[in-house]
Amino acid sequence: MGPPCPLRSLDSSRPVPDKSCLQVREWTYGDNGLLTTTPDAWQPLHQDIEGYTHQPGVRHVRRLQQYTIANPPAVGSSVAYVLDMVVESEQVTL
Repeated sequence: MGPPCPLRSLDSSRPVPDKSCLQVREWTYGDNGLLTTTPDAWQPLHQDIEGYTHQPGVRHVRRLQQYTIANPPAVGSSVAYVLDMVVESEQVTL
């Protein structure tokens, strides 16, 4: 199973202008359910997450599965992300 992944949205200039993309960062939890590392820096994710729809004004922490795409498109990712579970959600002020 993949690590929990907090998500937020930002405007994206690539690969498609005027399209929002998600920002993600990896968190690692121990077997006891406690955060074991400092979260990585936010990184843009220029692709969709299967089974996930972003809700503005809600901060989401999701656990994702990551799969290698056997024959990826020439312009695109060789990795697919699939929503595994919701870890936490919280209303935030925009």
